[in-house]
Amino acid sequence: MKHTLLIIGIMVSSLCFSQNTSEVVDVINNGKVENNEDRDTQNYIAEYLTSFFDKTYEKPDGFYLVIEQKTPNNKNTLEIESIAFLNSTDIKNIILNKNGNKYPTVLFELNETGSRKLKKITSENFGNGIAIIVDKKIITMPMIVAEISDGKLEYNSILPYNETELIVNKLK
Repeated sequence: MKHTLLIIGIMVSSLCFSQNTSEVVDVINNGKVENNEDRDTQNYIAEYLTSFFDKTYEKPDGFYLVIEQKTPNNKNTLEIESIAFLNSTDIKNIILNKNGNKYPTVLFELNETGSRKLKKITSENFGNGIAIIVDKKIITMPMIVAEISDGKLEYNSILPYNETELIVNKLK
């Protein structure tokens, strides 16, 4: 299960996260690797994303900004901020919805302070990510695509209800 989640995270991040519009994301034409350089680039992306998601982070549970660091040779890396911009003190309410037989949805409602922090981070960091860390592991990392000013975040879990419930309880 862990490896399945890791692969899903890698696929989502490689599609959503790389902001380079040239070589890094679009190195495969029509589903085929064109040359060794393309293969090397794809392997590099897979390795740095696997390393990023599989790593243990010695950080308290919370929400952290993640920024893709660009390098001249397109060997980009993801850097996670050292301090969470949101933690349990910023959460007013967490609602866990079962969604029938599908995976659960978690709605985070932030208090006034948390709402201001989220609005500031999301208005200044389009294209970057928000890593939610619980028990020193990243459980999800959505990409920031718009300013969030209403203080509400929704997380569609890829874990079963009981596992998602354990995570939610740790963030309360």
